Amino acid sequence: MLKSGGHVDLIGAYMPKMREADDDVARRAGRIFVDTRNGCEGSGDVAEPLSRGQITRVQIVAGLFDLWQGKHSSRASDGEITMFKNVGGGHLDLFTARHLLPVGRHYSVTISHKRTVPGGQIGGKCRPA
Repeated sequence: MLKSGGHVDLIGAYMPKMREADDDVARRAGRIFVDTRNGCEGSGDVAEPLSRGQITRVQIVAGLFDLWQGKHSSRASDGEITMFKNVGGGHLDLFTARHLLPVGRHYSVTISHKRTVPGGQIGGKCRPA
């Protein structure tokens, strides 16, 4: 049950027909935040309620960059329900790598990767300085 003042994080569904929450969650959210506005309508959790008129673009208040920069507040009141939808931007992978690389260097972690590509395998090792 979604209670007054609640917050919902939706991070798994990344395609137009995939859903993690029903329209009622999006409709009840006073503010909807997305990781990036680029492609946010590619997620069923945003696209479907928009197409049915359950939410409007006005409710999609900000992307994470704007939120982190303080351009938008996270809540208008203590009782407001908020929703965050991760639509799968590659920038989150970069944020994670940017955070983990110094950690790996601090602990002298060896970073290895191997991947299969057409025509053979590419492998490599990287030992951060």
